[in-house]
Parts: sequence; structure tokens; C-alpha cells
Amino acid sequence: MIIRVVAAAFAGSLVFFGLGYVLFGIVLDPVMKNYMNQFPGFMKEPMPDIIPLYLWNFAMAFLFAFVFEKWANIRTFRAGINGGFILMLLTVLILDLQYLAFTNVWKGYVGLLIDVVAATALGTIAAGVVGLVLGIMNKKAG
Repeated sequence: MIIRVVAAAFAGSLVFFGLGYVLFGIVLDPVMKNYMNQFPGFMKEPMPDIIPLYLWNFAMAFLFAFVFEKWANIRTFRAGINGGFILMLLTVLILDLQYLAFTNVWKGYVGLLIDVVAATALGTIAAGVVGLVLGIMNKKAG
């Protein structure tokens, strides 16, 4: 079980990392700057620390893989998308709404909404890959 979970988490983390760079680092970067407060030194420029960023990607993918393997029995890309959509949507809402309530990160609800939609889409695709890898490895083990 642990080898399947780690392998699926690794595959999902690569999707999170690569697609996340394209989505948040290239496509949405100029847009999100309009909706986030720009405090001096708040964002690490010109880019974030790669190791903690990758570890976040791996931890999120590991959460998907563990839940899918242990409790949800998800073994396909489609089922991974369905399960990942709910898990990612709730995770992003929990974090972003907390930031909105307690910090001055967001200028209002528009940036938060863009972030929720984009991060949920990203996590949904990564979760689909996690489900696919779990299914492939389950067939090989059986």
C-alpha cells in the first residue's frame, strides 16, 4: 500500500508543480497582483522557495493518494477527478476564507474567487493522475 501511495503522490506532485507553474506562475500572475495587497517583502521575488513549494505539492498529492487508497478505493482518472474536486475545493476554501477573515492578503472577493477556481481545477487534474496511478499500480500488484 505505501509504495502505491508514495508513487501516486509523486506523480500527482509533478502535475501540481508543472501545471501550477503554468497556471499561477505564468497565466494568473499578472491578474492576481491586481487582487492581492502588495506589501513590501510579502511575496518572495522573483520566485518562491522551490523546496517548500514542492513539499506542499507532494503533501497535497499525498493527501489525495492516502484518502483514495485507504478509504475511497479510487482507481481511475475519472474517479480521482471527482474525489479530488471535493477535497481540493474544500481545502482551498478553508485556507482562502481564513486568509480573508484574518489577514489583508486579499483586496476583496474577486481574487479569492479566481484563486479558488484555479486551485480547484489544478488539484482536480492532479487528483485524477493520482487515481490513475493507483489503478495502474493496483493492477500490477494483483
